[in-house]
Amino acid sequence: MGLALLPALARAGAPPPRVRLRGADGLPLTQTIAAEALLRPGAAWVSARPALTDPAALGRVAAGAQAWLTRHPDDPAATPALLAAAGVAPARLTETLAAVAALAAADAGLDRPRLRDPAFLAAHFEALQLCPGAAGAPPRAASDVQDGNLRITRYLVRQLDGRPQPEGAYRCALYADPGPAVRAGSTRAEVLAGAWDRAGAQPLVYLTEAGLYDALLQGTVEVRTPDGATALYNVDQNNGHAYDPRENDPARQRRYWSFRRVEAVLGYGPAGDKLPLEAGAVVAGDVMNLGLGALLAIEATDGPRLVVLADTGGAFVGNLHQLDYLGGAFPSHAALYAATAALPQRARVALLLWRGGPAG
Repeated sequence: MGLALLPALARAGAPPPRVRLRGADGLPLTQTIAAEALLRPGAAWVSARPALTDPAALGRVAAGAQAWLTRHPDDPAATPALLAAAGVAPARLTETLAAVAALAAADAGLDRPRLRDPAFLAAHFEALQLCPGAAGAPPRAASDVQDGNLRITRYLVRQLDGRPQPEGAYRCALYADPGPAVRAGSTRAEVLAGAWDRAGAQPLVYLTEAGLYDALLQGTVEVRTPDGATALYNVDQNNGHAYDPRENDPARQRRYWSFRRVEAVLGYGPAGDKLPLEAGAVVAGDVMNLGLGALLAIEATDGPRLVVLADTGGAFVGNLHQLDYLGGAFPSHAALYAATAALPQRARVALLLWRGGPAG
């Protein structure tokens, strides 16, 4: 099984291995974690009630993640050393994604798909509870982390009004990538002061200042212009400055992104090959350490949600204690929270691994 490595180490009398966490670029951080403490077998709560995730959406995300991992086998998010040290080979993540995609396709249109059936989940998936512990939790998560729980936040595709040209309060542009020289030479404050505009960057659409900060925070926005047309815009390239989780004033953050118009909500990946996301079937988190494509179950008040770890952000660098659930497209955070009220602020989370065998 996936955890066979750890008992072998214990029998040999070896000290529990500590693994250095990886940063956003895949390089080691100073933070370490005891690998044997990360996963706890026996998360029986996963199979207590039917799973409420849409199997079709979950299957599409799983298929997309499996294909992406095949195209990018050397990406650091595809080879999470922490999971490997905890006894879970990266191949088990891709095998699980393949099984989920096959099950969703085979059960399309059925009233009782197997990915919702608690008995099937218990029989065919190994459930290992994520338990990074409170030690090392960043300040933004420490107050929410309790024994055996992770912090669960939510993000959305923010629905915003915009203008094709600067008009009134709509004076903050989403820019196409101006190129590495211009991009890397500007902080957020300098861009807002006109640095990219003077450098000839192409404005895609104009938002209010508050709308711009929403776009930079959420990563994807749906913008409606006065003619009734809507378009999706997704972050593309950043300016090389790190996100500062201690800074609550968005105007004082140094990180800035260019954008591109897209046809779907996009998650992790390089420009031009980012993972397509679907609301209710994905979370953002620490992909460098937990592994891109990990199938997770989040305990909720009305039943578990099955999701794929397919997105990330600056808030998750070295942060194993938080997951951010993609709730969908909404005009406000209040609407998002109302639609996802069954998700608690703290919840048990399990890594699900396919036990093997044909899944069709």
